[in-house]
Amino acid sequence: MMDNVRLKLLGISEIVGIEDISLLGLVDELNSRQLVVTCDKNMRKQIQMYMMKKPETVKRYPKVLCDVLKSYGYYQLEILISSVKDGEYGTEIVDPVTDKHFPIRCSDGILLSIAGDIPLYATSRLMLSQSVPFKLGESRIGLPLTVLSETMLQMSLKKAIETENYEMASNLRDELNKRHSKDEE
Repeated sequence: MMDNVRLKLLGISEIVGIEDISLLGLVDELNSRQLVVTCDKNMRKQIQMYMMKKPETVKRYPKVLCDVLKSYGYYQLEILISSVKDGEYGTEIVDPVTDKHFPIRCSDGILLSIAGDIPLYATSRLMLSQSVPFKLGESRIGLPLTVLSETMLQMSLKKAIETENYEMASNLRDELNKRHSKDEE
């Protein structure tokens, strides 16, 4: 995929004060840009199992599915993250041989990528608009508001108000208002 950026999962972080949501840090091959994807607690646990190469993953659905697909000659599948809308990344499993695209939830695509050693990409356009500079060893992650679900925005807004971070609260409110104005159109 020529105009796409190859990604790898670097790590998983938790959001302070929000136990049910985790952040998946995807970095480009040069380790210069990071794309952050949200996932729920259950998905975080599954991805961690595959990252740690736990023996029980060999019989779990994602790994077995990938093994079955490979046994039928589907070696060239790719996962492509191509858009973002209302806090959700548009992601697909792509078969470059047939040019068929199969929509999948982004965190499931990342899990499948790890389980089956399937290449993971993002479009260059998406990386330009959604990624943030990455520096190895930094503990803070930049996160565009467009990748947060409405529920996460509302929880973050409540937390920002509680901690008197009014600038952040204003930004979160603006993003919520922007999404609601789109819904009314």
